[in-house]
Amino acid sequence: MIIHQPEIIRKNSEIILLAKIEYAHTQINLPDSCWFAFPEDYEPYLTSRSDPFAVAMIQTSQYLGENLEIRGELSERLAYGLHQYGSIFHLWNPKWFDPPHLAFDKLVQPIAPANRLVMTAFSGGVDSFYTLQCHLPENQPIPSYQLQAGLFIHGMDIRFYEADDYRRAYSTFQKMFTQLGLQLFQARINGYFFWEHRLRWEYVHGGQLIATALCFSEKINRFYIPSTHCYNYLLHNGTSPITDHWLSTETVDIVHHGSEKNRFEKLEKISLWELPQNYLRVCTDALKRDGINNCSQCNKCLRTMIILDQIGALDNFKTFNRKISAQGWIKYIITAPGPTYPSFIFNYARKNKQFGAMILAWLAIQFGKAHRIFSEDIVNLLSKEQLYKLKHRVYAKYSEHAQE
Repeated sequence: MIIHQPEIIRKNSEIILLAKIEYAHTQINLPDSCWFAFPEDYEPYLTSRSDPFAVAMIQTSQYLGENLEIRGELSERLAYGLHQYGSIFHLWNPKWFDPPHLAFDKLVQPIAPANRLVMTAFSGGVDSFYTLQCHLPENQPIPSYQLQAGLFIHGMDIRFYEADDYRRAYSTFQKMFTQLGLQLFQARINGYFFWEHRLRWEYVHGGQLIATALCFSEKINRFYIPSTHCYNYLLHNGTSPITDHWLSTETVDIVHHGSEKNRFEKLEKISLWELPQNYLRVCTDALKRDGINNCSQCNKCLRTMIILDQIGALDNFKTFNRKISAQGWIKYIITAPGPTYPSFIFNYARKNKQFGAMILAWLAIQFGKAHRIFSEDIVNLLSKEQLYKLKHRVYAKYSEHAQE
């Protein structure tokens, strides 16, 4: 696979960073370019190097079993880190990721411009709000780690066919960031076309976040990735304190933040803050959510509502439209994708002598284990090609709408 020299395109009031992708072998339903699109007034902030494209494409090259040749200028520090990053994912998931094989056209040691910002990835979820709160100037005593900006991306959990949903959410969060005295940047990326129906979101979302942040190399000097899991319960995940820092450059420090707290502890902390009470967005149901308003029915909504209910804070959160009922518990139990979060709910219930919740959480753990066996053990019996064809067929109606 060759990542060609990046180019800048101006189109429809956007500035687009684009690199042509050349494959060593013929590929089905894969784009011939990787791109990042921004409002046109962002142009002074954007890099001309190949750093974002190398990060965005390394896991795809490993999945396809192709060497990755990166043309154009590449950060020397990133070049070293890419090998470490790819090697970790190979060790974690050798079936899906071959060892990384990298070739570089021109390595450079970029010099940092002055007056740059500290930025965080922001989706409106629990992890995002926790990282945001921890790095507000009134909460973070170290000036160089205080937050000045967020980044909300179209093309991550919000797909292109949900453009109206993205605009509504961005508009709401932008007003919230302005209220805090911070900036909220936006971006559109086509990265998910490279891994959709091939690789699990949990494996690849971190690289896409960091790749987008590296586009802003002329504007930022530090980028926070809000953690998914805590240090004593780390999983093989696309964002991790084990992997994220390897994608730093000489001028942009990538920081994985929040693994010192589990989901209960984060929700307990942010539940006392008015902003997440009004703006928390966790929903994964693209057909039922609306802007920042959660469907209150998908597994992630129910999981968050159950935890908020256990800590006595659910009534304060305005983006959920119902209370937890027996029906909600039943749906959460049978849709639990794994045992991780039900185990947290079980342990909290046991500690606080919530015996009914203990029994329900135990049932969710059992269903989660069964789902994990199917999603990992049984799926691993399929070849890459078989799994892609199966998922492409099952989710075809969504793919038809998700066009560039």
